[in-house]
Amino acid sequence: LMTQGTADIVLECCSEYWNGQDICPITENDRKKILDFYHRNTMGAYCSAFAYKPISQKIASHLEDVYLELPETNIKRTSSFKPRAATRSFSVDSLMDTESMESITDPSGCYHAQQNQIFIGMITLQYQARQDFVQLIDKLESACIRFVHFSKENELRSRVFSEKMGLEAGWNCHISLLSKTYEEEDWNMSGIGSEGHLEKPSCRTRWETSEDEEGNEYQSDSRYTSSYVTENTDDSLGALDNRAKLPRGIENIRPHIQNVDNVPLLVNLFTDCTVETTKEMITIMQEHGEVVLCVGSALSIHNTPLFLQADCCLAVEPLHPVSCTQHPSNYVWADDEPTPTQIACDLISIPCPLAFRCNDNFSLIHLIAEARHHIFSMRNCFYLMLCYHLSLSLSQVLASCLLLPPILSSRHLLWLLLIVTPLLGFTMMGNPVDPRIMNLATRKNIDHINLNVVLQFLLQFALRFIPSMVVSLLCFILTLYSYCENVLHIPFIICSGIFSPKCNDTVNSWYEKYSGGLVLAQNIMFFLQVLYFICISASFVHWTDHIWKKPPFTNRLWIIITPIVLILQIIYSVSDVTIHNNHVTYTLPLSDVHPSVWAISITWILVILAINELVKRREVKLAVRYQKRARLDFDTKLGMNSPF
Repeated sequence: LMTQGTADIVLECCSEYWNGQDICPITENDRKKILDFYHRNTMGAYCSAFAYKPISQKIASHLEDVYLELPETNIKRTSSFKPRAATRSFSVDSLMDTESMESITDPSGCYHAQQNQIFIGMITLQYQARQDFVQLIDKLESACIRFVHFSKENELRSRVFSEKMGLEAGWNCHISLLSKTYEEEDWNMSGIGSEGHLEKPSCRTRWETSEDEEGNEYQSDSRYTSSYVTENTDDSLGALDNRAKLPRGIENIRPHIQNVDNVPLLVNLFTDCTVETTKEMITIMQEHGEVVLCVGSALSIHNTPLFLQADCCLAVEPLHPVSCTQHPSNYVWADDEPTPTQIACDLISIPCPLAFRCNDNFSLIHLIAEARHHIFSMRNCFYLMLCYHLSLSLSQVLASCLLLPPILSSRHLLWLLLIVTPLLGFTMMGNPVDPRIMNLATRKNIDHINLNVVLQFLLQFALRFIPSMVVSLLCFILTLYSYCENVLHIPFIICSGIFSPKCNDTVNSWYEKYSGGLVLAQNIMFFLQVLYFICISASFVHWTDHIWKKPPFTNRLWIIITPIVLILQIIYSVSDVTIHNNHVTYTLPLSDVHPSVWAISITWILVILAINELVKRREVKLAVRYQKRARLDFDTKLGMNSPF
């Protein structure tokens, strides 16, 4: 007869123990040592006791594979078992005893058969963290990504495993989510040790609450959690205790954050978790701007609500336990058909955008790096397109305020908005992944647009784009001046209509009589806008490095698209001017354009690069300052109850 179970119950069924050489009777001192070892190890690990007894009786077939509950009486040991007489029971001759060959046919016989066993020993088991997983947590910490472990186990067991993973599990670093209501119910349901009841010393728990000086009951000393103090535990293990004043119970997390500090958002370990409390804690994190990535088992249906609540989720099929069975499985599945486990894994993983099998080789760090790179590239893409559109709109408004003819026609605007700006914005997606991206702290998911962000954007836009827009507009005016002076021989003031009493007639004349000069001026303005947009985009390719340290030529998309855009722009402008000049009388050749137009437009390219690099220098300083503050906030876990 082999017995496996908790030491307190198994030991009640034993009268001897095996000391490695011989079988000896169990004394009261031996029982105390065994129970002391068991209770100390079960606080941070799993401990199983084993015993055996040679029996010559057979168990009836109808009692096989049947669960038998131990009687409520006579389980609690009021006095030690009387050891058996050292007779033939320990010898092989006892197997030939014909008086004990009767079969066990009733539960009472099973109960008597399991008494007077021989205690063999105990085995302590603990979860072990894989080495690559420990390295993963270190890399996440360096990327300012906080790894949070939600454990269903008690506080001490969770702390032991968390320390093996490399998480901080000391002072101010873990919180129990077990609610006070559940604790009281658990205490009321525990055994009271009276006659006729089964007493479970290892499960009895003492609950206490402590109030701070201000009378906030939601702050409690975590040393008195359900997983720590039992009736078999003394205060000698107080060194393992978390003496910080932290909230206990999910209902006390929000009041603590509002009235005390934000330490609950900075810890790496939550113990005594259920599906409901874990989901609520994820919600609290999201309310305070945290972006939550949930990684869980694809074979646990309890993870489905957590996957749905998180901002992003990854389902990983766990390693299947290897069990020894005497009977092989009766279910044989074909190779081309999914097994029930695979079907369950696929169904549970429906909320997850990514799901991995247990034998898939993937790197979470590389996935996060790719995601960050993609997000930053998209941000630069839309930021650049927004600035392009604002620049075009502002130039049109400024030209209208100066009573100038339209600087761009509708076909030019469509070409810019539908072809040029999307292509130049798309070039920001062609950067290779920068390994330094995993050393950056990302922003929280709140207050994306505030007054400070708007002011910084307006300042950067004014410095980067408005000077180029003014230069393009100046070249447009000089081209019209050349047309009025060299072709029409009319003063530009009268020709432009700024001081003309018949302003509407003058504007209409630009579309009819003077359209030859207007089309050329518009196409020069058109080409300069595209050329300056390309020069500005060169500074956006690597927004953290200056152009002489990391040139934009490392971006393959930028190298390919920008020459194509320039060539297409030249073809478009030449075709537009050529086709329109065939239908007008007065045309303006390029040789008659004022030389200052070419001098200013070409020289301004170098000025654009210089201005953008100066602006980038200021942006890099602001980014470095923000990264230092963000990393300081990430690494600081000290609240108002800090001893420092």
